[in-house]
This record gives sequence, C-alpha cells and structure tokens, in this order.
Amino acid sequence: MKKPNSSEDRLKEALSQMPKIHDHQDKDVLFQRISSKRRQVQGRQKKKRVAIMPVLASVMALGLVLILVPLILNEGVLQQNAGEEKANHALDRAKTSKEESGSRETDQESGMSKDSAEKEITGETYSQLDKVPESLVIHSKDTERPIVHGAVADLQRQYVIPLTLVVPAAVDKNDFLNKLGQYVQEDRWGTSNYVFNNTSFQLDETNQQVVADFPDTFPIAEQGSNGPYMLERLLTSMFRPYQVEKVVFTEKITIGKIGTVKELPLRHRKMVYKSYQSDEGNRSFLIEVPMNEQADFTAAITEMKKDEKGFHVSGTVPEAADLSVTVEGEELRISFDTEEPVPHGQELVTMIDAILMTAKNFGYEQVFFPNAGQEQAGPYDLTKPINVPRGANPISPSS
Repeated sequence: MKKPNSSEDRLKEALSQMPKIHDHQDKDVLFQRISSKRRQVQGRQKKKRVAIMPVLASVMALGLVLILVPLILNEGVLQQNAGEEKANHALDRAKTSKEESGSRETDQESGMSKDSAEKEITGETYSQLDKVPESLVIHSKDTERPIVHGAVADLQRQYVIPLTLVVPAAVDKNDFLNKLGQYVQEDRWGTSNYVFNNTSFQLDETNQQVVADFPDTFPIAEQGSNGPYMLERLLTSMFRPYQVEKVVFTEKITIGKIGTVKELPLRHRKMVYKSYQSDEGNRSFLIEVPMNEQADFTAAITEMKKDEKGFHVSGTVPEAADLSVTVEGEELRISFDTEEPVPHGQELVTMIDAILMTAKNFGYEQVFFPNAGQEQAGPYDLTKPINVPRGANPISPSS
C-alpha cells in the first residue's frame, strides 16, 4: 500500500476500508418517505417566512418613520425659519423704505419749511421786523401843546374808548372840542358812532365845569338802563382829565331813570386799561374797564390779564407775567417775579402803555420797571421811572 500524499487520498482510503452496508428497502417506498419529509420541511420554512415578513415590514416601516420624521421636521423648521427670515427681511426692507421715505419727507418738509420761512421773511415781514412798536398814548415829553379829549363807545356800547387830539397852541380848545366828530372814523375803527356831533361844549376850567348845549332829542340818554350810564361815562372820560366835576346843561335834559336834570356830576371811578379791536376795525385802542373802588393795583394787574372776547377786548398784561407791586410815595414800582421771558416788542410796549394809564387813573405820577431785562422798549427808557401819559389813543385827521 502506497503512502498517501494528500488529504483526499487519505479520505478515499479510509472510506474504502469501511464495512459495506446494503439497504433492502423498496425503492418506491423510500422515494415516498423522502418526498413526504421534503414537503414537511418546505411547509415549516414557508410558515416561518410568512411569520417573519410582517415583523420585517413593521421594522422597516418604523425605520422609515424614524428616518423621515426628522427630515420632515427639519424641513419644516427650515421652511419656517426661511419664512421668518423672509418676513423679517421684508419687514426690514419696509422699515428701511419707510425711514428713507420719512427722511425724504422730512428733508422735503424741511426744505418746504425753509422755503416757506424764507418766503415769509420777505416784503411785509421784513417791514414788520423793522417796524418800531407803536405806543397808544401821548407822552409828557412828546409835546407841550394843548390836547383835546374825546370818547366813543365800543360797538356793543359796554365800554368807553378815550381819544386824544393834539391841537395847535394858539387856538381855543373849544373850537376843536366842538368839531371832534370830524376826526372820529367809526367805520374804519370798528366803534359806535360819536354821539356828540350835534352838541356844543364850552369848557370852563376855572370853575371846573363844562357847559353843554344838547339838541332837543338825544337818543343815547333814553336807551334803556345802559344809555344814561354810557352818557355819563363818555362825558367823564372827556372832561375829568381837565379836573371838571360837572356838566351844566343850557336846558334841562331827561336822562332815563335819572330823570330831568339841569346838571350832571362827573365822578372819578377806578379804571384799568385793556386792548380793544373789533373784527371790522383797522387799529387797536386802549379801552377803559371799571374796577371796584376798593381795588388796589395788584388787583388791577390781575384784571388786566383777562380777555373779554365777546366784546373784542384783550388783556394787556400777559397771563404768564408774575408782577409784584410796591409803592414809594407817588411812584409805582412794577417788578417781574417770574422765570418766564419778559414780553418784548409790541406786546411789552402795549403792556407799559396800559399800566401807565391805569397808574394815572389810580393817582400815581411815575412808574418804574426795575428788572425789565432791557434798557429800551419802543419810546420807553426802562432804566429810570416813567411819567404817566397825558392821554390815550392819539388821533388826527388822518387816523
């Protein structure tokens, strides 16, 4: 026996030495047994495959869900973030556009405002800026010439508007007193009519009286309860500056509830001065407003701040002005005790006019404004006391 040289040869040799076994089973029977066993094995394998498939499907589905859901969620988040980013971007664009538009509008408005301002500060405006504030009184230093006092009522006949006319020194004041109506321009001024056109006056300063020749009919004397009062106030405003104490009538006259009288006393009454200008008027006036006889000058200042729009009357002291009043003999001192700016220009001049006329009515001769914050206001030197005026509302044939 030769030596085996490989595992295959050794295997063949080992098999050849095994005992021989003979199968005496019928071949057909054996074939049927083998076929039956094969079918059973195939059935079990099929059942196992059938049972495993749903599990695999479920696992695969779950796997797909686990895989897809994050993707979907991430996509949704991305889309949401993209949407928010788009919205924010759109908002930023809109905001930027609005700011640019607002900036352009502001620039345009600034340009328009500047243009408007430049247009406004031309012509008449420059004239107004250069215009010296107008005083509504006749100052003691202005003239030593004689003056004639007149008076008219406002449109509603509630208050008296004093008038002052400077006349030549060589003439008789009575001549101008009796033609005063020629210088009154009611239509242009927006006042009531001058009621003494047909009345003759003869001023007698020596005896402190005026002789008046009234016409047979004198309507104002019969105009209700206010007519007699207004008549007395007009005569007082015209003649009390001459220290006249009464009007003597050449003939008895019936004056409403006062009755038929031969003379009418003219009583001094405390007055403050405010500003009057009607819608129809082309100029403003200082107007007399009665005060309580016990009122002091502090109360007068308070009253001078009040407007009466229904009568076209405005206060002559600004509401914000906090003024303190002290008296030194016949001099009145008016101090500004306020952080608000002191009035200036026309407003300041009109305030000084009104305070001076009110001070004159209260019996003072000078007024000093120690802390006005400026040395000059219109015709007024504010560094020293100011004499009270000679009269209010100067008029002339060309007024």
